Amino acid sequence: MGKTEKRERWLLVLAGFLLSGVNVGINTNCNTAFLNPVCEDLGLGISSFAMTTSIVSFVSIPCLLLLPVLLKKISVRKLLILSGSGFILFKILFGCASGLWQFYVCAVGIGIFAPGFGYLTVNSVINRKFRENNGLAVGIASSGAGIVGAIVLPIVTWTISAFGWRMGYYLEAALALVFIVIAIFCIKENGTTETTEERSVKKRKLCGTDVTAYLLLLIGLFLICLVGMGIQPYLMAYMQQMDYTTAFAAGIVSAVLAVNTAAKIISGYVFDRVGSRRTIWITTGTMACSLLILLLFGKGSWIAYAFVIVFAFAYVALSIPAPFLTKEMFGAEYFTELYSIVMIVTSVGGAVGNVLTGLLYEASNSYLFVWECYILLTAIAAAAMLGAFSVKNKRMGKNESSDCR
Repeated sequence: MGKTEKRERWLLVLAGFLLSGVNVGINTNCNTAFLNPVCEDLGLGISSFAMTTSIVSFVSIPCLLLLPVLLKKISVRKLLILSGSGFILFKILFGCASGLWQFYVCAVGIGIFAPGFGYLTVNSVINRKFRENNGLAVGIASSGAGIVGAIVLPIVTWTISAFGWRMGYYLEAALALVFIVIAIFCIKENGTTETTEERSVKKRKLCGTDVTAYLLLLIGLFLICLVGMGIQPYLMAYMQQMDYTTAFAAGIVSAVLAVNTAAKIISGYVFDRVGSRRTIWITTGTMACSLLILLLFGKGSWIAYAFVIVFAFAYVALSIPAPFLTKEMFGAEYFTELYSIVMIVTSVGGAVGNVLTGLLYEASNSYLFVWECYILLTAIAAAAMLGAFSVKNKRMGKNESSDCR
């Protein structure tokens, strides 16, 4: 491999890093800073305003189904220009909103345009370029969500406290513009993500056991993303309820995102070497441990520091395991098609988790009850994904007929 090709490959990773920073670090991880200020200023219910995140997720579903087609028809650069422009526009409109319905309309706009520079686009490009060290490349690219979130969240929080929540949205739009423009220049090729050779190759057929394994994997990923997104947006509010100061709570959230940067890179490197089954154990195990630590909050600051380390690795569940397990279990040839559905399922899981936490809290008036429920869901997620791995292994062991291969 020549130096030019290596440089182009790692520029793609840098572009993925920046795009993940906008799509998750700014657009998702910074939402927690707006929850209380917007609701208190406009007199909105927490679950009603949190519905904006769910709207984004649900609206993105048909867009994710369309993306595999778009990625074969137009260049990645054109897709980024189109989706980035729309995203920035609706972020600005978020700052202009004064009623709940206006927030919902803006959420629809974000849901339409954000998938265009999201994980499906990033991972599809990386999956084509990185045949080896795929997990590491995806880990580095997706780590942008953590490091950008860690840097931007305290800045947005300070901006909201000093100038109001509207200015916070305008700041997000400005930062998104800068990052997306840089990412566009990092992507040198103007072609689509599918080559002529790839289009000419006849794909193997998926068997019934493949479908069973895929469905079990979808169930597990749905639940683990539900739990992850059920925790993160409410973390600051929970810590404030447990008598931690706002500044300390914001610092913990930022620390999680900062450590998550290293966690993604480390996890990607480890996943490449330990395989699918141990990846499942690591993913679900760290999430369960995070929930157990949450039950101990309020007993001292050291509990919060321990949570930072464990949840930083658990939060990797929202980015790396889905593309890694999809490719490892079903191969590269079906990756874009299968991963588009995986992205839909995980997005819906995150949307459900975001709303479910609010509903469970309002019904029980206790976050502890929510965390206990999520421990059970994490166990079910582990069982489903391990079941998918087992079914897939049995299929390979039986060496089914060639027309299924």
